[in-house]
Amino acid sequence: MTTHLLITRKFENLHQELDCLRGRPVNPSLDIDLPTYIVDYAIISAIKRDSASYLADYLRKYPSHIYRFFYQETGVPQKPTRKMITICPLLHYALRSNALECIRVLIQRGASAFQPSYVIEWAVTRGGDSKIEIVEKQTIAWLAELILENVIEYSAKVLNHFKQSNVDFTKPLETRVQRINLKNPIPTKTIQYDDVWHCIEKIIEKICPQEDLNNRKRIMKKLRSGFAMDTLENIIKKRKIEEPKKPTEGEPEKLQDKDV
Repeated sequence: MTTHLLITRKFENLHQELDCLRGRPVNPSLDIDLPTYIVDYAIISAIKRDSASYLADYLRKYPSHIYRFFYQETGVPQKPTRKMITICPLLHYALRSNALECIRVLIQRGASAFQPSYVIEWAVTRGGDSKIEIVEKQTIAWLAELILENVIEYSAKVLNHFKQSNVDFTKPLETRVQRINLKNPIPTKTIQYDDVWHCIEKIIEKICPQEDLNNRKRIMKKLRSGFAMDTLENIIKKRKIEEPKKPTEGEPEKLQDKDV
């Protein structure tokens, strides 16, 4: 794991923690013993709905779980078979779900933007070979996907939460990737970045469609400047003013140039 992980204690097993809170051994005739992934699924689903109140209640009961890794597995109904497994802290799920209020709750309660997130993609090729890709990123690096997928106003709101909590964007980052073919395993590849902005920009350059890249670079420049100059609120307010009015019934909507 990356050295940026701030937690020094061992992560608690949820079953053990529930047993401890129960104060007695599990009685199979009386107690419902939920598998960990079911509890994880409930919290992740609440974040996907951006249910900040549900998340806040959960963290009041289990404050240390803000640093805990949560497990999710999703399958793709197609051939060849693909599965995606995420083993990540709650802030990762909030960023990937565009859950603005949950992002706010987590950052205000001390979630670490530099805690690692692990994404494992498993696939079976048409030839029947298995391939596994393991990606380790510090959670803040997932801002690249968020900025790429959203309008500039939303990205500015998210960055403003990080700004208000004094998250240091000058820290160097690194990501690690390992592609495993069961016949020909490949060593782990480590990619180092000068700081958070450098990481975000390079990821966007890698995954952004070429026809949209110049627009995204322009948006990144505005966001980075707004973060440095403490003017993100101006981007948010200006965006609200420039939002086009919805056309009345029978009136054609006018096309306008805008950041997307």
